[in-house]
Amino acid sequence: MEYILPEHAIARLRGSLDKINLTFPKVPTMEGSSGSFDLPLTLFGGRYGKTGTEAPDEITNDDGISHMVEGGLSLKLKYEMMPNNNSCKIFAKIE
Repeated sequence: MEYILPEHAIARLRGSLDKINLTFPKVPTMEGSSGSFDLPLTLFGGRYGKTGTEAPDEITNDDGISHMVEGGLSLKLKYEMMPNNNSCKIFAKIE
């Protein structure tokens, strides 16, 4: 889908992922006619504290995903500015 403001597409994507408690950090400024970003995802804002599986003097502090999926998940965003109508196409993929 094409958007006049790419920020609107990102806001809709953020809202959809919020429904399943996945969040991502602020998207960097989109400069140029095309580009891509890899943004780390967190589940429920991540984990911090004791889970009972670590040593007594350790604290768990992670993204809430990497203990279930090795390496965690990231949101891959690719954008292309369309020269004919001055709109933007956004492509998103979770890997």
